[in-house]
Amino acid sequence: MALMYNPEKVGALHNLGLVFQNKGLNDEAITKFEKAIDIDPNFSPSYLNLGWLYWRKKGDLKNAEKNFRVYCLIDPDSSTSKKVKRYIKKIVHDQKLKGMIKHKDN
Repeated sequence: MALMYNPEKVGALHNLGLVFQNKGLNDEAITKFEKAIDIDPNFSPSYLNLGWLYWRKKGDLKNAEKNFRVYCLIDPDSSTSKKVKRYIKKIVHDQKLKGMIKHKDN
């Protein structure tokens, strides 16, 4: 309802993204999170959720890492950032491993 009155309300866009995410509508969720970021590039929760969706639901390590890194830049001292930094290390490791396997196959 909030979006009917103000379609650029960042929190409402983010929350709608969460609803889509919880229903498994990942592409729709990504669209809402990205729109929230377009409106407010410092809205860290959307970067966090984008990172998670790209990593765990899409297998897109590059976009996952990018969004997690932005999250950590915006909110570097939160307890969540500490977890996200561990996610980034895992993603970087997985990217290197994937690159080594791909290189070995060629």
